[in-house]
Amino acid sequence: MIYKKSKSLLEEALKYVAGGVNGRLGTFNHYASGDTPLYIKNAKGSKIFDVDGNEFIDYQAALGAIVLGYSHDSVNQAVKDQIDQVSVTGMNSELETEVAKKIINDVPCAEQVIFSNTGTEATSMCLRIARAHSGKNKIIKFEGVYHGWADWGRVDISNEALALGGLSGGGSRLSPIKTIMEAGIPESVMNDLIIVPWNDPHTFEEVVKRHQHEIAGVLVEPIGPYGLILPKENYLQTIKEICSKYGLILIFDEVKSGFRVSLGGGMEYFGVTPDLAAFGKAVANGFPIALIAGNKDVMQTVAKNQVFHISTFAGNPVSLAASKATLNELEKPNTYTHLYTKMKKLASGINDLISDQNVDAVLFGTGKNLSKPGPMFGIFFTKNENINDMRELRLEMNEHNNLRTESFQNALLKRGVHLRTTLGPQFVLSDHTNEDLDKTLEAIDYAFKYVSSIHTG
Repeated sequence: MIYKKSKSLLEEALKYVAGGVNGRLGTFNHYASGDTPLYIKNAKGSKIFDVDGNEFIDYQAALGAIVLGYSHDSVNQAVKDQIDQVSVTGMNSELETEVAKKIINDVPCAEQVIFSNTGTEATSMCLRIARAHSGKNKIIKFEGVYHGWADWGRVDISNEALALGGLSGGGSRLSPIKTIMEAGIPESVMNDLIIVPWNDPHTFEEVVKRHQHEIAGVLVEPIGPYGLILPKENYLQTIKEICSKYGLILIFDEVKSGFRVSLGGGMEYFGVTPDLAAFGKAVANGFPIALIAGNKDVMQTVAKNQVFHISTFAGNPVSLAASKATLNELEKPNTYTHLYTKMKKLASGINDLISDQNVDAVLFGTGKNLSKPGPMFGIFFTKNENINDMRELRLEMNEHNNLRTESFQNALLKRGVHLRTTLGPQFVLSDHTNEDLDKTLEAIDYAFKYVSSIHTG
C-alpha cells in the first residue's frame, strides 16, 4: 500500500488543524503507513477508498455510525429530497413526530422521545433527567466503559495503576481509585460519580446499599467495556432488579448497540428494559443525530420544562430524513436475520483460523455468541477466553500483546481490510457481501501467520 497523498495531506493539516486530525478516528499512531492516518476520498457499501486509490473492506463503520452501508441509496435520496426543501430552521417539523413514532414502535423502553445531536449529548441529558426526576445527584457507572467526552465521562480507574498493581492496582472493587483521564477536567467532577466493576452483581448491590440515598441512577452499556465484554447470564436483569428494589433509574447507553444488535437495541437483544436510554450513531446511518427515549414518568421532567433541552441542530430535518429512511430499511423483514447470518459466517471462520493456526487470540463481542451472533466483534491476542471485566482485559493487553495487535491490524490493511479492534468494536454491515467475508477471512489467515512469524513467546 502507498500512502503518499495521505502523508502530504497530513503535513498540510498540521499547519492548520490542532494535532493535524479531528477526533480519535484520525489518530495516526497505529496505521500501516507508519506515520499518517488514512485520508478517505469516498465510500460505498462495505468499501472505503483513500486519496491514494487504495480500497479497503471496512469494519470500523465510522466508529459504529454506519449500519446499512456507506452512501446507501435510499438514505442518500431521502437526504437530497429534504435538502431541496429545507435543511434547518430551529423550528418544528412533521418529521420529528414521524421518526419519534418509529422509535416508540421499535424500542422497548420508548414511550416518549427527544432528539439531540451526539451520543455524548444524549448520555449527558439522560444523567440530567435522572437527577431531576429523583432529586439526587450521584450516578453509578462501570469501569472501562466509554460514554463520551463530557467531563463526567472521562473519569475511570487508572491504566497505570492497573499496570503497576495488577487487578487490585485500581483500588478495591468496592472503593476503586477514581482518576481523571485527561487534562482540563476539574477534580470536583468525581464527587458525584461512583464507579463499579462490570459483571460483579454482588459488589454492585453492596455499593447501592451504601449509597442508596444519594444515587439518582445507574448508567450502563448493555455490552460492557469497549463494547465487547458481554454481560454474564442474567447480569443485566439482576442490575434492573436491584435498581427497582432501591428506586434507582436504570439508564442504558445504546449509542453503540442501538439499532445494531437488534432493531430494539441491546435491551431487546438481552431482554431487559431500562427506564431511560441514549441512542446515536446507527440511527441515521452516518448522519449526525442522537436521541433520548424513556418511559413517560421519567420523561415528564423534560415535558414540564424541569430540564432544559435546546439545540440549534437537534431534530434538524436532514438528519431526521436520514433516520426515517434508515429505520425503514432496518424494519424490513429478515434484515437482522441476514445480518446475524453474515456475522456467524465471519465469526465461525475466525474461530476456525484461531484453532487451525493455534493462535493465542479470542473473538469477543456479540459475534462470539454463535447461537445469537449480533454484529459487534473484536479480536484480542490473549489465551484467556473468560475475560469478564475491564481490569482483566487491560492486564491482558500488555506491551507484547499490544504489539501483536498492531502488527495484525497493519497486516490486514496491506490485504485491503480495515479492521481496528484497538478502537473498540468492529461491525458487520448489511452491505457486506459473502465475497467481502471470504476476502476478509483470507486476510485474517494471512495476518495471523504474519503475527506468528514476527512475534514469538
